[in-house]
Amino acid sequence: MATETHSLMEQMFKALRAGDEAQAVTLVGEALRRGVGALELSEGVIAPALARVGAEWAEGRLSVAHEHWATQTCVRCVHGFRSEVVRATPLGLRAVVACLPGEAHDLGGRIFSELLYLQGWEVHFLGANTPAEDLLAYVDPQRAPMAPVKPVDLLVLAGKGLAEASGRRELASLLAAVQGLAPRPAVLVGGQVATWVEAQGADGQAVSFSEGLRFACQVSEERAERTSLPEHLAGIGKRLHQLRRQRGWSQAALAEASQLDRTYISALERGKQNPTLGALVRVAEALGCSLSDVVLGPQGH
Repeated sequence: MATETHSLMEQMFKALRAGDEAQAVTLVGEALRRGVGALELSEGVIAPALARVGAEWAEGRLSVAHEHWATQTCVRCVHGFRSEVVRATPLGLRAVVACLPGEAHDLGGRIFSELLYLQGWEVHFLGANTPAEDLLAYVDPQRAPMAPVKPVDLLVLAGKGLAEASGRRELASLLAAVQGLAPRPAVLVGGQVATWVEAQGADGQAVSFSEGLRFACQVSEERAERTSLPEHLAGIGKRLHQLRRQRGWSQAALAEASQLDRTYISALERGKQNPTLGALVRVAEALGCSLSDVVLGPQGH
């Protein structure tokens, strides 16, 4: 798989270098349909290919306009994740992802937002250069009526190209202010700023997307008791419906392949049936996927 990922990255870079948006979008879409994971594409293909474009800009071989176009093309590729990847069971948890004040680069935060969404999070991505006071008001329902109604479980602060002196002050000040929120979300600092000593004031630090997702998984496990049985069953039903439709099967076809009654399959998809482990194994085997794909989704492995 590492060889395929490297090959995809080279092809992605060539498409971005040549200004071929259609090829870049097609490359990512076809890889997803072959089973290459969104995380692997993000870390091993899209991010490094764009980094090479940035290096060529820094060396004067590409214009600022070309680098900006390449970034927006990568954004379009990332938006394709949702149409190709079966989302994990909704967790009933909310994440706010924001770039630190002064941070103009938002692609890393945008990609991480999509990866969190695929893992079942409800995600509010606030974009680049989010003012500190506005961010604090947004995650604190007591300070602004337009803030999310439900509490925020995870706050992600992303930073890459900040001026170090001012960036360090902004990060330290923001982390100190978050400590006073009630209820207080878990805080993750992501990107290059995660290596700063000031980032130690957060609950977690992640330089890579995979590190960030591991931290998010820990947070979701700590809050798992908030998710009710009906919510779990509804998530399984939605995912089962998506997997069946992806294969072009009717409920009757899946029932026959799994040796279950069609009304049982219908109740499962509507979230009205509490399935046995044996029934879930039968359905997974019939669909040619893992039990985890049915229960958690492909991002839940």
